[in-house]
Amino acid sequence: MSMRWEHKVLKYKLGMKAFDYEQIERDLNELGREGWEAVSTMAPSWGAGQAIEIAVFVKRPAARVRSAAGAGRLSRPGCGGPRRAGAGSGGAHRRRRRLC
Repeated sequence: MSMRWEHKVLKYKLGMKAFDYEQIERDLNELGREGWEAVSTMAPSWGAGQAIEIAVFVKRPAARVRSAAGAGRLSRPGCGGPRRAGAGSGGAHRRRRRLC
């Protein structure tokens, strides 16, 4: 079975003098903690070759499709495991989807 991916495109506009590379780095680090991986960039240019926008393409494994064996749970590869139930559960333990 082939791996399924979800994708996201991040767009950054040219500022007064340059791109805000520090913001791009902060965004990529935050997305990396959420399981996203940068796979490509695109910087279309206009006129004399100046890029006015940068696009960064990121991907991560998609949520698995519901199955009869999974009893309708969605999970990511490598995620899962017992978690404590939230308030109002009457103290009963249940399994919750872990967000990676």
